[in-house]
Amino acid sequence: MTLQQKSVGLIGPRLPSRPIPASLVGDGTRAPRPPRSWTSAAIAARSSRPAISAVRTTALWALLLLAGCGGKYGRTVPDDMVNKLTYEDKVDLVEAENDLFVAYDRVDDAENEILRTRDQIRRAKKSVSLAGDEIGQAKDPGTKDLAVLSRDEAAARVDYLRAKQDWNVRNRELDELNRTCAITRYQLARLTAVRKVKVSGSERYDPKDFERQVKTCEADLADRRKSAKPERERMEKARAEWEKKRDVVARKSFDARASPFVEKL
Repeated sequence: MTLQQKSVGLIGPRLPSRPIPASLVGDGTRAPRPPRSWTSAAIAARSSRPAISAVRTTALWALLLLAGCGGKYGRTVPDDMVNKLTYEDKVDLVEAENDLFVAYDRVDDAENEILRTRDQIRRAKKSVSLAGDEIGQAKDPGTKDLAVLSRDEAAARVDYLRAKQDWNVRNRELDELNRTCAITRYQLARLTAVRKVKVSGSERYDPKDFERQVKTCEADLADRRKSAKPERERMEKARAEWEKKRDVVARKSFDARASPFVEKL
C-alpha cells in the first residue's frame, strides 16, 4: 500500500487548517481565531515579554467570543485588571490559554472533516452513476452481476457518508461548546491570577460565580454528548452495512474493486 493509495482513500486528502473557526458570535459574524502563543517550554527558553503579549491578545479574542454566549457564560475579567499583573504572574495563565488553543484546533478539525465528507459523498454518488452505466453496458451475466454489486456498494457508501456527515455536524457543535467551556476556564484562571496578587477591584468578583460558570458549561457539554450517542450509533451501523457490501465486491472481483484505500472517483 503506497502513500498515494492512502491519500486518495475513503479518508480523503487532509485539508489545510482553516485560520477562522466556524462558530458564530453574537452579531452573526465568524469568531476570529486568536494568534498562537508561546508554549510553557518556549516561555522557559525565551523572554516572557512576547508570551505575555500573546496572552493579552488571546484574552481579547476570548472576551469577544464569550460575549456572543450571552449571560449564561458571559462572566469575564476586565483586561485592565489583568494588565496590572507582572509578567511572572501572567505566566500562570499559559496552561488555560493552551487549553483554549486545543479547543480551537478541535473546531478546525471538525470543520475540515465536514468538508472532506462532503467531497466523499460527491464521489460516492458518481460511483453509483458509473456502476449504473456498467450494468447497462454489460456483455455477459458475470460482468452485470459485478456491476450490480458495485452499484449496491456505492449506494451503501452514500448512506454511510450521509450518516457520518450528520455526526460530523453534531460533533462540530459539541466542539464549539467545548471551546466555550475552555474560555470559561480561561476566565476563571484570569480571576484567580488577579485575586492571588490582590489587584485593586478584583475583590468585587466572586470566584464561585466563575466556578459555577465552568461547571454549568461542562455539565451542558456532557448532556449534549450523551444525547448525540444515537447519531454516532446510526453512523456506525451504516458503516458496518457498507463494509459488508464492500467486502462482497472485493471478493467477487478478487480485490480489484472496493479496496479500503482506493476509491473510484
